[in-house]
Amino acid sequence: MLNLRDIFFILVLLVVLVTANILIFSINSNKPIPQSKYPESKLFKNHKINLSNNDKDLKIVVKKGERKLLLYSGDKLLRDYKIALDLNPKDDKEVEGDGCTPVGIFYICTKNPKSKFYLSLGISYPNEEDAKRGINDWIINNTQYKKIITSIQTKKIPLWKTKLGGEIFIHGGGTGTDWTAGCIALNNKDIKELFESVNVGTKITIYKYQILEKENLACGLLDIVGFVVSHIVSSNTIVARRFKKPTG
Repeated sequence: MLNLRDIFFILVLLVVLVTANILIFSINSNKPIPQSKYPESKLFKNHKINLSNNDKDLKIVVKKGERKLLLYSGDKLLRDYKIALDLNPKDDKEVEGDGCTPVGIFYICTKNPKSKFYLSLGISYPNEEDAKRGINDWIINNTQYKKIITSIQTKKIPLWKTKLGGEIFIHGGGTGTDWTAGCIALNNKDIKELFESVNVGTKITIYKYQILEKENLACGLLDIVGFVVSHIVSSNTIVARRFKKPTG
């Protein structure tokens, strides 16, 4: 049976739920949450701007936490594409087979018009930082390290067949859910437009997964709910034991 204290905790819980929902709605409606120096693009509909592969200022920005690929010309936002990632999007790629999307500054190192996922753009992972990490952690040997560094300095495809992993692409295949093995997936119509617009050497910056404020609120809410529920359960257990009839 619930006592007055339990009823009080339930009322507090309801107030917390209502307040948290109001805060989350307010954040989603009025306060875009930046994850980099690049501006947000709420409900971006600027697809009337024509793209050109002669634009030498094109650059790609990927925001893992928001599942977005942004295409810029200088500081001007041209496109805002929805993306799908790997099954472990919060982690940075470290070794072959971990299934993670790398984080860092790269460039488009190859274009494949015959990809099994429609079209694909190769990402220059591992970069110099990855190579340094690999040699320091004994993941790659000195020969492999030098080959990666030389490839990066000459804007070629880095050595992919090492324990650091490689062959990370931006490709088609759809964005319904996270499903890749470390690559970045777009809808086919979007990868077609991107593929035709960017050239080998185009800069791509991939930002790490960042927890948004609404996710922090949700975590805090779960903590409060768990505390209240455990308090009610423990209180009722103590009462039940206190009034339990003796047997025998």
